[in-house]
Amino acid sequence: MLGDQKIVRDVVGDEGWTSIVRMNIDNNRADDLTGRDALLFYNATTGRAAYVVTTSDKADQTIVRDVVGDKGWTSIVPIHIGRTGRDDLLFYNATTGRAAYVVTTSDKADQTIVRDVVGDKGWTSIVPMNIDTDLGGRTDLLFYNAATGRAAYAVTTNSKADQTIVRDVPGDKGWTSIVPMTIDTDVKADTDLLFYNAASGRAVYSIDTEPGVKELMKGAGEKLGGPKSFLGLPLGNQVEISKAKGQYQSHFRSGTLNIATIGGPPTVNTKDVVNVTLLGIECQIKQEVSDEVYGVVSVFGPSGGSLSTRRFPDSKTLSMGPPGLRIVNLDLPILVQGVVQNYTILATMVENDSGDVDVTAQKISDKIASTVASGIGALTGAPAESVADSESFKEGLVTGVKFLFGDILGVGDDPFNPDSLGLRWEDLQPSSLLPIQPPLQRNDDPRTITGWTHSITLSGRDDGNDLGQYALYFRVDSETISVTPNH
Repeated sequence: MLGDQKIVRDVVGDEGWTSIVRMNIDNNRADDLTGRDALLFYNATTGRAAYVVTTSDKADQTIVRDVVGDKGWTSIVPIHIGRTGRDDLLFYNATTGRAAYVVTTSDKADQTIVRDVVGDKGWTSIVPMNIDTDLGGRTDLLFYNAATGRAAYAVTTNSKADQTIVRDVPGDKGWTSIVPMTIDTDVKADTDLLFYNAASGRAVYSIDTEPGVKELMKGAGEKLGGPKSFLGLPLGNQVEISKAKGQYQSHFRSGTLNIATIGGPPTVNTKDVVNVTLLGIECQIKQEVSDEVYGVVSVFGPSGGSLSTRRFPDSKTLSMGPPGLRIVNLDLPILVQGVVQNYTILATMVENDSGDVDVTAQKISDKIASTVASGIGALTGAPAESVADSESFKEGLVTGVKFLFGDILGVGDDPFNPDSLGLRWEDLQPSSLLPIQPPLQRNDDPRTITGWTHSITLSGRDDGNDLGQYALYFRVDSETISVTPNH
């Protein structure tokens, strides 16, 4: 239902209000009409404030100056600490960490300066909510710092809060809005929350579920294989529970785990999968009259411990360089239906004059596998991704292959410098893929490479100091597929 929208200009003072707080001031007044909300308008720059008590369809606008401390409050949160039925207020300054609880004991506030706000400085959101509904109906609070991801629940068990530091806010950093709400009235009366990031558009509903749901969902994910399963890692730093269409849900990078009832079996209907294909190669600068080239491409996923490697071409070498031989179309699948996770594409190439190319290609593949294994060890999940993202790991991967070239290649073989390309899991969702790039065309070759999204350029010099440079073109895409009983 849409509202009857009327333009009005009876907001007190009009310009500059930094906070407008909905609250109940006149709970016991005879002229309080049908439970309408009163409002507090506040200007943090000037310290000016106005309480607007709703006594008719328009507000009774009264200028007041009884806001604690006057200037600089960044958050004003309506809460219940006192017993009058009127809203009490928490005033907070994120810069200084100063706080004041205003307990409403009469028409004006009993203003008390306090310093029991968890962590003092830097909270960007203070959200009133109910955690312990059995304790007197007083308001509990969630304190959150968007820059650090730090969070604290303050459970009000008496006039002061029992302040407990926690880290179970979904996604940790960057939430610009946290909205208390009720979703699952069939579960508990505790407050549910909507977390929203204005920069990325990401949103998470976090519901207070029945005891055991979170453990059950987490256990189901681990039973499927944890980070190595076809679902991959949770979207946040931990398993997040939501409820939709009568089902509990936990969203992972590659799919959603559903549980219809407490104790019921987990189900997955669809999953997102990633494909990486080497579409073709372009000779940008040839080393000799005609280059005989071959190489190895690997796609490494640290979270799930996956490694897919393919030699190109499948046997022998590619003749490239002269006019008409500047582009080769390959269409070689490197990764097929991989889990959504961070990936690294490592590309190597050799210009061959002598030696056994099959033996050399196999040694390159083995060296890549051993370097990855030694760098990551037994790690999986987020710790493995953290290691793989480090510059030392990336340098070690490339350097390891370079050292191998010095050991196995003959005098007449000329390796190109290997290079890598990182793919972030956020960019591998079907809705956030990089667009298809324009077809690659050259005046000296009739062929084209179409449908590509990423490229890696490899260059190197031979014994005569002749420069060669080649570009490898990839298509990176993902798709949503149905999940079979065997996944």
